[in-house]
Amino acid sequence: MKKLFKSFETAPKYSIKWNNYFEIYEKILKKFVNKKITLVEIGIGDGGSLFMWKKFLGKKAKIIGIELNPKAKKLEKFGFKIFTGDQSDPIFWKNFYKKIGKIDILIDDGGHTNLQ
Repeated sequence: MKKLFKSFETAPKYSIKWNNYFEIYEKILKKFVNKKITLVEIGIGDGGSLFMWKKFLGKKAKIIGIELNPKAKKLEKFGFKIFTGDQSDPIFWKNFYKKIGKIDILIDDGGHTNLQ
């Protein structure tokens, strides 16, 4: 179970991840590989994890990032959909789900407060 970690290591952008997460993520998410699914990650920073998820899950997966920093929109040129917003804002989520609809996987690596 090292495919996800290799995807992380070879991503063209930087990302911070705890090493012990890779085995857990891979075990849980392997059933979604090469399937038409939507993954949303909150807190994408420079976007490295988006590339990791795309490589791991395959071309059929739609990868969406949510980030507070509007500069993250530049990652859309790589085929990702990026939403700028505050994860603790209920209006943000209402608008998000109105545009996106159902999602299959939500990874929260954004803010680390109870409100968020």
